[in-house]
Amino acid sequence: MEGSGRRCTTWGSALHVAVLGSLLASLFASLIWLVLLQGDPGTILTVCSRADVPQHCDPWLNRTFTGTGTAEECEWFHYGPLQEKPCCYHDPRDGFASEDVCDPNPVSPADQKSCRTGSRKPEVQIDGDKCTISIKDPDSRDVGHYEGSMPYKSKQPHVKLDVDYEDICAYTVELTCHGMWWSILFACCLPVCLLAVTVLIIFRMKIFTCCYQYSTVQQDQGPVAGQIEMREESVNQNIH
Repeated sequence: MEGSGRRCTTWGSALHVAVLGSLLASLFASLIWLVLLQGDPGTILTVCSRADVPQHCDPWLNRTFTGTGTAEECEWFHYGPLQEKPCCYHDPRDGFASEDVCDPNPVSPADQKSCRTGSRKPEVQIDGDKCTISIKDPDSRDVGHYEGSMPYKSKQPHVKLDVDYEDICAYTVELTCHGMWWSILFACCLPVCLLAVTVLIIFRMKIFTCCYQYSTVQQDQGPVAGQIEMREESVNQNIH
């Protein structure tokens, strides 16, 4: 009988570990999934293909600021994610732009890959004291910090602004991608949760000391109380 009771206790503990571990794994996986859905889909695309995560971006990204001069040359700096030095864009003025516009800020070869060049290069237009940058077909590479100056030799930029992924694009996640990511997240979270629950069950008497001490005291008091009642009944019979 004792062996049977131990087996029941063992199977009960194992069942508790499995149920609690599964619930905790589901909770942790849900929190991680919500975090992954924030911002651009870069992390999600490490597992899913672009066909599973279609993006919908605005056709143009336009930003305008007012400078301190009229018809002065202006420049825009773009600090992309993890770039040491920014990309610089300006109005070439059909080859008549000043030679030192953007020149003091050489971009490293590694960062140059993130800059828009050729037909992808942004358009910078000047209208009186206003300077506008226009980026055609923006995507996640255009996210980051922008600074604009007009005149371009100004000591401090006239505008500082941030462009987030949500400002230019949105994306949806297909069911096939949901299934792949949920499988991976659950598989990663489950062992950790099972280990945590197992530790709680093994060391439950040390972790929840007060509860077990109270239960032990009640068990110890049970026989004593019974003996007192029997003695009282015996005394009453002798008196009668």
